[in-house]
Amino acid sequence: MRPPYDVLGYQLMDLTYHRLGKGIPEMFKITLGKSSFDQEKQIYVIFPIIEVKFKEAETSLFRYNAAFRINDSTWKDSLPQIQLDALLVSSIYPFLRMSVHQITDDSRGPINLPIIDLRFANFEKGVTIEPMQKNKTTFQN
Repeated sequence: MRPPYDVLGYQLMDLTYHRLGKGIPEMFKITLGKSSFDQEKQIYVIFPIIEVKFKEAETSLFRYNAAFRINDSTWKDSLPQIQLDALLVSSIYPFLRMSVHQITDDSRGPINLPIIDLRFANFEKGVTIEPMQKNKTTFQN
């Protein structure tokens, strides 16, 4: 039995990176551009955007796209789009975390995005994480 979808791949489409010094980000946010579906090829494409903001620097933007082959169209059609998008983003988020880490790894240290479960996230509003104090984080969805 095949899974309902296969991850075909992801790629960094555009990068705007601003970081002046060391330290942890003040905020990071994940949003999603408008997804698309090729009915004939059964390919679903999402456009995740990761925003990272450091103190006294402009917001950095990591724009990706990711493609999925839909193996079970009945499964896809049974899900609301907001839930399908969240599920697909959650399946590639570990790879996006790794990509941001590798891109930003320099003498100041890499950006380490948190491990979070995005399966039920609402990407219409985006998911924002802002550290408040050492070892305390707030999650907004």
